[in-house]
Amino acid sequence: MSITLATRAAPISGPLPGRQLRTLGMGLGLQSTVLHLMAAHGEIEPFDYVICSDTHRETRAVYEHLRWLQSPNMGLPPITMVTAGDLGADTLASAGTWSGLGGAAADRSTWLQASRVANPPFFTRGPRTVKKSVLVEAMPLLGLPGQTVELIVERHTDRETFGILRRKCTKEYKIEPVTAEIRRILGLAPGERGPSVPIVEHSMGLTTDELERLPSSSASPPFIYLRNPLIEKRMSRGDCDQWRRRRGYPPFPKSRCYFCPFQDDSLWREMKDESPDEFEEACRFDEAIRNGIRGTTTQLFLHSLRIPLREVDFTRPNGLWSVEGLRNECEGVCGI
Repeated sequence: MSITLATRAAPISGPLPGRQLRTLGMGLGLQSTVLHLMAAHGEIEPFDYVICSDTHRETRAVYEHLRWLQSPNMGLPPITMVTAGDLGADTLASAGTWSGLGGAAADRSTWLQASRVANPPFFTRGPRTVKKSVLVEAMPLLGLPGQTVELIVERHTDRETFGILRRKCTKEYKIEPVTAEIRRILGLAPGERGPSVPIVEHSMGLTTDELERLPSSSASPPFIYLRNPLIEKRMSRGDCDQWRRRRGYPPFPKSRCYFCPFQDDSLWREMKDESPDEFEEACRFDEAIRNGIRGTTTQLFLHSLRIPLREVDFTRPNGLWSVEGLRNECEGVCGI
């Protein structure tokens, strides 16, 4: 099948002519695992490197799956593990130092003293009255110099405010470590400008039912061309699962951090029923972030109902945010 390349991240891609390197972004979920195994079975071209970024807080099922893939009995090419650190520990450190400063009541000048973390997409629940301080420099009067005064502005609402934090964790804990490893393989020094044309063909595990998650061409450096082999094969997530069953492989997990707010109720219920101690750990995590992380002025929650996780009835019909679950992760990295 001949496919014309429109951009570096064409929705329906094809092989990169003259590539110097072929890599796979391993997410440890169904689709990326199928790509890894397809290459081993000779159904697609082999990869030079299979790269996985570890947040250190994936679910236990995901780590068990990783051990299975790396076991000598599988005879698969090695998976290169990279990391930007422990996302869970970094989040809890931010929550703890933020609370120590007084949280939302902390003076803005002290905010940077709290530990920073790349925001996971926690759900927010704010008060009816929001106070903001604004520094204003008064105009000079009768030749006297003006003074800087602080104005306190209050905004009142009829009900509590609800929202979601802008997600930054995927970029910093998933995408950037993989990009850094590709740069290292190419021999690029830190800060060194890479080639201005694509030379690396980097495959992702997105399928035809996730076209809305395709990243734009600006999501990667100019020297990395994003390829979507499963979409080229017109395969959906269901097709990937059928491929797995035909090959006789056991079920593959949905890759995610155990505290990911984009889990739908079925995944939360599965964790609660099949891994209760892990669910309890998620509940404690939920409680630890309640008063916020650096720079937040609202309460934070893991569940879209914005109530404590241990109080959620997971047998209810899925709510607005739960319908799509991990497909809300629009950078095409988590859940695959």
